Amino acid sequence: MFAAIKKIIPVGFKYPFWYVFKAPQRKFGIGSIGRDLLGILRYLCAQIYKTSPLKPISICIGIKDRNIELQTHVLNSLKHIANPELVELCIFDCGSEDSATLSTIIQANTTVKLKFHSVQMNFERAFALNQAAAMAQNELLFFTDVDFEIPRNIVELVNKYTQFNTMWFPIVFYLYKNKEKTIRKTNGEWMIWGGKGLFACSKNTFLTLGQLNEEFKTWGAEDEAFWLKCHASQKIIIRNKEKSLIHQWHPSFNEKYRKLAQAH
Repeated sequence: MFAAIKKIIPVGFKYPFWYVFKAPQRKFGIGSIGRDLLGILRYLCAQIYKTSPLKPISICIGIKDRNIELQTHVLNSLKHIANPELVELCIFDCGSEDSATLSTIIQANTTVKLKFHSVQMNFERAFALNQAAAMAQNELLFFTDVDFEIPRNIVELVNKYTQFNTMWFPIVFYLYKNKEKTIRKTNGEWMIWGGKGLFACSKNTFLTLGQLNEEFKTWGAEDEAFWLKCHASQKIIIRNKEKSLIHQWHPSFNEKYRKLAQAH
């Protein structure tokens, strides 16, 4: 029935229809709509009420042989952030080829506090991010990949969107191949259907939820599983289009992203 209805819905209404009736969190009942609405209300309130003083944050990253991207996107953007004294960078490296010198390279390219640990192993995103979070000394955590520049106001963003134990899953803009870093319809698209690998929450919340599921050994799926776990635990989630988070294109194992590259 939904497939038949979908065919007659105008393009501009497809996402709202999907969001209300077919979003993954709807499996937890009608109450999930109420929590989504509360998340929207929390987002609107956060635009008015600012947290003061700002609490320090830990940026958690897991990598393997993505050192050029780490330097180009993450480290270069960290040079321009506000409140660098409130930022801790926690990196768990799964045995990059230059892991012996990677820590020195990172320290030479950033002024924020650094926690770095490397273990020779296959890359497992869930495990790597859990280990990065375990190293964090701060209560507020922001999980990201190396394909993003860190927003200049990341400390403020994490603080205001995690107030009252709220969780933040920003909607990011995914660039098409060989497109300039500008938010424009012809350059990419908003990951409104997925893209839940970036998020922020308190460390206590992350641990209470059981962290990312390390049964996922290959890239992907652990983020959607964690997203559903948050909803199952009735967490209030803020999910907004964040213009400062643009995903740089790169070859992907995800079939949808490969099709995007071929189409554009």
